[in-house]
Amino acid sequence: MTQTRGNIGEWSELYALAYLLLHGGANAADEKQKAIPDLYYRVLQIVIASHDLQAEMRYDLNPSNIVIFQNGDVLDEIDKELLQNQTDIFFQDLTSGIGKKTFSLPSGEKLMRLLHKKTISAGSGEREADLQLVIADEESGGPTPRYGFSIKSQLGQASTLLNSSGSTNIVYEIKEDPSKKQNGIPDLSKTPSSHPQNVRAIFDAGYFLDFFEYQSDTFSDNLGYVDSNLPVHIAKVLLKSYLEDDVKSFAKISELVFPISDKESNQPLLKLREFLGAVSMGLRPSTEWRGNPSKFKGLMVVKDDGDVVFYYMNSRLNFEEYLFQNVRFDRPSTRRHRYGQIFEDDGRFFIKLNLQIRFRK
Repeated sequence: MTQTRGNIGEWSELYALAYLLLHGGANAADEKQKAIPDLYYRVLQIVIASHDLQAEMRYDLNPSNIVIFQNGDVLDEIDKELLQNQTDIFFQDLTSGIGKKTFSLPSGEKLMRLLHKKTISAGSGEREADLQLVIADEESGGPTPRYGFSIKSQLGQASTLLNSSGSTNIVYEIKEDPSKKQNGIPDLSKTPSSHPQNVRAIFDAGYFLDFFEYQSDTFSDNLGYVDSNLPVHIAKVLLKSYLEDDVKSFAKISELVFPISDKESNQPLLKLREFLGAVSMGLRPSTEWRGNPSKFKGLMVVKDDGDVVFYYMNSRLNFEEYLFQNVRFDRPSTRRHRYGQIFEDDGRFFIKLNLQIRFRK
């Protein structure tokens, strides 16, 4: 029998499902990931959309048991006490295997069988949501429509918000700084160093980097759909993150580029927050996106103590502020994404920098 293997984020999706089934919901959280005691979201139903390996699964939550449906037909009923025991064992095993990139977990496979899941996670990384939830309406108590939520894990390495790829490369032209003497564009291939050091070497040699274009027209168009100036705003803060490499925080870098003391910064900082929210709602660099949040309502965070908290789009400003304060820039593989080296095109010199955004621990 083939063992199921997954990374910490994928196994965390399974844990989040079991947590919601057991607890019947979760608290909302503030920008510091602290649960808000008087704001609790009660989950009535959980749906995992069908994909290549599995039919649609629906879990109806009752006080003492869980009723599982497959393609609308009753498949099984699970006693909560049995689910609790298996989830406790699974979480203990899960947190002891954090150091590995991918790993099998016998207790996780037992939990999958109990929940009749064929795969750990929901499917493709291009999906907008990991789970679809029906929640009790805050005012009426009745069921809401089915909304999508993504799951981010704080177990192990912090999860990514925006994954790197060739499509997240941004191209800058190397231009002479008229206020400095030029010492020749440095040959970075002969003196390989870290990307931030290489970028600073270009500036030290009497040049500067001027935003030129996005490697992916689709990514640029998607950003422009949020705001026409957003592609330029992102290019500016990404460059600043390379020049200020000791500052990883997305919020701090953004506020270095757009100081909060300057009234002209209000709009760019607002749009940068909206950008992070849009990524959570499904904006991807290589897929056309037109900003329809009707099926997406927020995200869940699996905390390192095993608690799960909600960030719900009903409070969109709080949701975007949480993202703004809790993500950072990251440096992905150079070989995979082909960035960081100077290249010439028709007598002009350029360099690509890569954008990847990860949650802070």
